[in-house]
Amino acid sequence: MELNTKKYVGKRFSGGAYIDSQFNEFFIDFKKDIKNMMKDTDWGISKWIKGHYFVSGFAYNKRYKEYAYFSVSDVRFFQDEWYNDVLVRRVKDGEDFIGGMNTYSPLSSLTKALDNTLKGVV
Repeated sequence: MELNTKKYVGKRFSGGAYIDSQFNEFFIDFKKDIKNMMKDTDWGISKWIKGHYFVSGFAYNKRYKEYAYFSVSDVRFFQDEWYNDVLVRRVKDGEDFIGGMNTYSPLSSLTKALDNTLKGVV
């Protein structure tokens, strides 16, 4: 599956006090990519967090009723880290960050990384 966000690999994000149109477009494409990756899986998004040039959220596994958190660092300062190293961890619920160990995954393998958070549950 070709990712919509791949067009941002190698590009620098401008930054400032206000979020610009480039990041807004990136956020829309990032959400599309994750939703497409989660099709035909037990995962869905329970909450999106659009920060000041970072994206995170909570994923929910419908089958096992478990949550995981994912996050990408500030795209202005950590070039392509959003693509290569998405932080993933199991969490208590869709509001609380208490949970498992931090792990990292390429964006293209996010659902596999989410599945790995369920080890010990399933």
